[in-house]
Amino acid sequence: MSAKLPVQLFGARRWEMADEKTGEIREGTTLYVDNEEDEQRKPDPNHLGVKIMKMSAPIGVFRELALRKAVFPFECDLLVNLRLGAEGKAVTQVVGIAFD
Repeated sequence: MSAKLPVQLFGARRWEMADEKTGEIREGTTLYVDNEEDEQRKPDPNHLGVKIMKMSAPIGVFRELALRKAVFPFECDLLVNLRLGAEGKAVTQVVGIAFD
């Protein structure tokens, strides 16, 4: 199952690390987003400002943002898939980004 998730993207951070078991280099992107369609937006007297959410994405998303010289923040659609994670729980996985 795949879908587009409209977000306001506040930043992206590239990362890489060695797999502890295999030594293989893994790389990816951490996205800092505000989901504009979050229906659970209730006033919270214990929080000021925007609640930022972190999401993992493939390194290609970082490369695409750099290539397009993205200026933050901006609105876009994240391309997401739903997959089975640990213990059979549903996990949202970012697979790409769509620019308008």
